[in-house]
Amino acid sequence: MAAPGQVVGRGTLETCGLDQILEALKLLLSPGGSGSSSLQITKHDVLLTTLKSNLSALEDKILRDPQWRKLKLLRDEIANQAGWPQSSVDVTWSFTSQTLLLLLCLKETMICLAANFNPGKPNPRTPEVAPALSPDTLSIAQQKTVQSTLQFVVTFGVCPYLMAGVGVPLKCRTEFGAVVQDVVSLDAAPHAARRLYTTCSVLLDVARHASLGSLIFCRHFGDIAAGLCQLGFCPTKRKPPTLSEEVLTEEEQTLCRGALRDILDQAYQPLAVRELLVLQGGPPQSCTGVNTQLSCRTPAWLRRLCGQLLSERLMRSNGVQAVVRGILEGAGAGAAGGSDAEAKAADWKKCDLIAKILASCPQQSLSPESYYRDICPQILDLFHFQDKLTARQFQRIATTTFITMSREHPQLAANYLLQPLLAPLHRCLDTAEIPESDMVPGIILVKEEELSRCIEDVYKVYVVGNEPLAVLVDSLLPVLRMLFALYCFTKQTVSHVRSFCQEILLWILEKLERKLAIASLKGFAGLDKAVPSLHPLCQFRAANKGGIMITIREAISDEDEALYQKLSSEQSQLEHLGDLLTCCQDCGLAGDFFIFCLKELTHLTVENEAELKPQPFSSKSLLELEHQALLVESQEHKLLVLQLLAVLCEKMSEQIFTNITQIFLENLEHEDSFVYLSAIQGVALLSDVYPEKILVDLLAQYDSSKGKHTPATRMKVGEVLMRVVRALGDMVSKYRDPLIHTFLRGVRDPDGAHRASSLANLGELCQRLDFLLGPVVHEVTACLIAVAKTDNEVQVRRAAVHVIVLLLRGLSQKATQVLRDVLKDLYHLLKHVVQREPDDVAKLHAQLALEELDEIMRNFLFPQQKLEKKIVVLP
Repeated sequence: MAAPGQVVGRGTLETCGLDQILEALKLLLSPGGSGSSSLQITKHDVLLTTLKSNLSALEDKILRDPQWRKLKLLRDEIANQAGWPQSSVDVTWSFTSQTLLLLLCLKETMICLAANFNPGKPNPRTPEVAPALSPDTLSIAQQKTVQSTLQFVVTFGVCPYLMAGVGVPLKCRTEFGAVVQDVVSLDAAPHAARRLYTTCSVLLDVARHASLGSLIFCRHFGDIAAGLCQLGFCPTKRKPPTLSEEVLTEEEQTLCRGALRDILDQAYQPLAVRELLVLQGGPPQSCTGVNTQLSCRTPAWLRRLCGQLLSERLMRSNGVQAVVRGILEGAGAGAAGGSDAEAKAADWKKCDLIAKILASCPQQSLSPESYYRDICPQILDLFHFQDKLTARQFQRIATTTFITMSREHPQLAANYLLQPLLAPLHRCLDTAEIPESDMVPGIILVKEEELSRCIEDVYKVYVVGNEPLAVLVDSLLPVLRMLFALYCFTKQTVSHVRSFCQEILLWILEKLERKLAIASLKGFAGLDKAVPSLHPLCQFRAANKGGIMITIREAISDEDEALYQKLSSEQSQLEHLGDLLTCCQDCGLAGDFFIFCLKELTHLTVENEAELKPQPFSSKSLLELEHQALLVESQEHKLLVLQLLAVLCEKMSEQIFTNITQIFLENLEHEDSFVYLSAIQGVALLSDVYPEKILVDLLAQYDSSKGKHTPATRMKVGEVLMRVVRALGDMVSKYRDPLIHTFLRGVRDPDGAHRASSLANLGELCQRLDFLLGPVVHEVTACLIAVAKTDNEVQVRRAAVHVIVLLLRGLSQKATQVLRDVLKDLYHLLKHVVQREPDDVAKLHAQLALEELDEIMRNFLFPQQKLEKKIVVLP
């Protein structure tokens, strides 16, 4: 978009210097050298007077000073070629017009100076000497002068003519801006639309010079873009009356539209995105000026235009990065890696917003597939920024976008995100076809950087993202065994990839359904040959930077060596599988896999003997050869299961067996007697080995209410506890208190069967406590007396009397010492049962107890005489 008028010839420009133009700008801006700050505190009449005074002083200086004659000729020539009115009854426009002329003089002079500059060849003897500066280079002071000039040009020539809602209103910026808005006369000629068009055109013309363009766009890009949007895209019929008096020609509007797209394409893209977001605006805002309150709602046409332009920014090369940086930098943190980047990195809402923007297909795109095809490579690139602060932000946004796309368009995400992400692993699977040109031993199929980047990206998407979407899980399953092989290789060397591989494997095993997780572990162990794995011609090799690369392996001619490597590799993988499963014990996966291996071994053991027995090899038929091969494969499978079980038993801690206990406890409710009896036996055996871990759960389940477990299940747990007490023997004293308290509470249970079970367990416990029964003997005796005399159910009364029988039988001669304080009470109870109990069985138990007590007392009162010979050695 060219400025109105043509560029002047070079002959005149060669005789003009920069200093005169910059001095003229200073004179125009700040009379007396006080700077522009004095203008910012003036009011309406003072501002107008100052502008008139500055214009008069500049004109007088140009006409009277002979040293400024060249500048006058240059300005007059540019003014004659300019196509816009330069004088007006509105002093603000006259001021703006003169400033624009001086900026054009500055640009043409700098171009001419640069064209005539010949620095000469550098002296090789003094290479340390800095090269000569170009004569069009502005000093810092000169740049400040130009910046102040541009600020006045935009304030007087652009902002007052923007419609309400287009850009930030001038009255909302500063108090000086409110004054400028009031002194600008929109009714005076030239009309507002022409003024805006002229200012934008001249600024774009001046911006053709690189250094001047950077000064213009670094601070005023948004205002110029707002002016071009209004000039090129605003519907004419909707313009306010002050703007509708003069309508731009179609050619001029087309130039404005083209200029807008040009500056958007050439600008720093995050800056363009940020300014478009500002122009697009948000909800209605109230802008309070000095004495005015304005409604600043963005027009619908501008919102649609900015949305379209933002979508175009997004679909450009590196458009994703530009949009991300633009939004983050627009949040008030400066550069994306600024001082508060840590706070922004933690802002998940902002990440979600950006992810939704990136995942939504814009209307300009031909189809969602074409959009994803163009945008997904840029999404993957967001993972690979090296700067720490920027990398954290970009990786979080990339992960969130990855998850959002996978959720909203799973098939497109699988094609354009997951396939490129996992391509290095798929390339080396045993299901892949390796080109013949790559079959040379030692050739690198996957480089160290590529494989490291792949594993790290998978970690960021799956583990950090932590969204077990079906498309993510399904895409990772085919390469799981290869990831496990890589994990095993890293265990043999030092590599930063090891932790990533381990975390990925643990994450997927936890998120998978238990059946699929067991199937994956089967593949890791080599029990399922159908699971894809590393190509047999490929191998992992340690790289120079601590990573891993994949190469074509060297052929091994020695069969023994090949067999040895195969067996050692399988054994090491089993060892590493055991290490991996040690991290899966809390979730129960290790225990479930151990149960699976036991079932697999049982299945192999009970196979038909005829099928496992080798057949004579005389006929050598094809069928028999196939049969022999199957037998060998079956034997290898069985050996592998045995090795796996051995590794699990060695590697797994006690936790795995307590987890298996839970499986046994669940099977206690099974209707099949074979199943629940086996479960009872299994829990009892494990409780004997790990009583501290298992006994607590058993007592809690036994002591629970009816609502949690059925009476039948509680009875089965009682049977388990009885076996545990018997198995512990003398060691049961360590768990005396929790056992006795549980059984005594069970005696008060509303269910009669449970009361009888508790009494039976109490009897088994008491007869093994010996002298340790002393502290609780009164509590136990009182309970037995109350139950035997008052309980309504006969089986409970029988159980109470039977406890006394077991107690006396277990203590034997120690009863007179342990039961010394309660022996009389027990005797009276037994006599009461014999005399008044209606149940014959209870009477029989009481009679047996009395006989035991009679035998104990006889032996105590009349001990058996023993003839002993004593030999005493006298001193």
